[in-house]
Amino acid sequence: MSTISPLYLAVDLGTGSLRVSLYSLQHGVVAMKKKEISIDSMIDIDQIWSELAHLIRSIMKHATPAEIACIGISALLGWVPIDIDGVPAADAWTWMHQEKQSFNRFRDKIPADYNKRTGRRFTTELGVLKWAAMKENAPLSYERVQSFISLKDYLIYRLTGSICMDYTHAAYTGVFSIQDLAWDDSLLRLFDIEVDKMPKLHFSSDIVGVTTETAATLTGMNPGIPVICGGPDGSMAILGGGGVTTGVAVDVMGTTDVVFGVSEAPLHDEDRSLINNPHLLPGLWLTGGPMGMTSGTAKWFINQWHGVGEDVSQAMRAYEALANDCPAGSLGLLFIPSLTGERTPLWNESIRGSVIGLTQYHTNGHIYRALLEGNGYSLQNVFRRLEKLGFSFQQYIAIGGGTKNRLGLQIRADITGKRIVVPKEIEASTLGVAILCALAMRHFHDPVQAVSHMIKTDFVVEPRQDQQSVYEQQFRKYQHLLQCMSEYYSQN
Repeated sequence: MSTISPLYLAVDLGTGSLRVSLYSLQHGVVAMKKKEISIDSMIDIDQIWSELAHLIRSIMKHATPAEIACIGISALLGWVPIDIDGVPAADAWTWMHQEKQSFNRFRDKIPADYNKRTGRRFTTELGVLKWAAMKENAPLSYERVQSFISLKDYLIYRLTGSICMDYTHAAYTGVFSIQDLAWDDSLLRLFDIEVDKMPKLHFSSDIVGVTTETAATLTGMNPGIPVICGGPDGSMAILGGGGVTTGVAVDVMGTTDVVFGVSEAPLHDEDRSLINNPHLLPGLWLTGGPMGMTSGTAKWFINQWHGVGEDVSQAMRAYEALANDCPAGSLGLLFIPSLTGERTPLWNESIRGSVIGLTQYHTNGHIYRALLEGNGYSLQNVFRRLEKLGFSFQQYIAIGGGTKNRLGLQIRADITGKRIVVPKEIEASTLGVAILCALAMRHFHDPVQAVSHMIKTDFVVEPRQDQQSVYEQQFRKYQHLLQCMSEYYSQN
């Protein structure tokens, strides 16, 4: 056995890629295989499983089967209806699927305390609405369903034969009581979903099964390897960023930002703008939520306007240089970056990207800077609501691919007035899986010890006081603009 063992095999299914990594406690990520994929509102989950099996077999060239001590999976939000044989009864839904017909059918029947019971507002994203639509529109397929599970749980099923779900994923279904940490029987009756179709629940570090002979043959691994329950990619990244103690806030800067503060108890939001989830670890809670497009909009902008044949990363650096030469506030220009609608905290899927205030004095540098500022204002919107609930913090952890945009980070620090700490390992979902595996294998006494060993700071961004008065004024204008555009887009 090599000096890098034991190894954890971490799977991360995101909106744009499927990634498999080998993580060593001594050396961090020692191998990684990645497959670019296209995720839409509906997907063939068996195709994802086939790609995963291939990636695992490929990465096993970098390890002996005996070195793999534990397996964990992180995945985007989505739902799979499986029958008694474990076969999907229909294509899987992702969070992008908006179930408006069921939403309209149930919206007037939702109890007044729904937000407090479930930790979230009633929206078209919720898993239960997709299941209710299936029962109404495809009753024969619905009758086949033995369990509704998440995308992540289906991959676990193919590895172990076990049917399960973590508490954090369960919170996104819309029929889970965050107060009781259990399925809410009265809500299941409201949506006419049988409780026996709901899987058994676990914390994310719980071992829920071991690799089967069939899975071992397909992947090149050994049978009998422990597999943990895992969790959603956003919450997993919060853990991988170091969010294991109260008072810590983490911003996962991906295509969309996912922002949560860690607390000892749910922080109930009367405005219903933030969501409350059980943490992946027992005894902790997450308050915040997934935002609209942020870094994804910056990438879209560069892809649309960089020169033909020009390297995209080079073009991004060029635009950052142009934007850096423009003043804070972009000469009054405001850019709503939510190309696919607003999620936390506004929750209006009708809103679209908007550029307001263009004049003949604005350049593409001003527009790009306004885009980055729009991302910062969106983040500040979440932070202000967290602080309104009594969550006090002077710095936050930023992780994910968006941290490569140093100007974007500086703008966020200036807008929020908060110090930003960026860890060395920015692929935090992978690191979150590794932390859970380490805890499951008892390689650390507790999460704090695991985080102190496995997470190291790369750099820190300090807010510039001289920029904050300009940004405070612009932020107020941005909030007013969002209200106006929310009304406009909702009518069209």
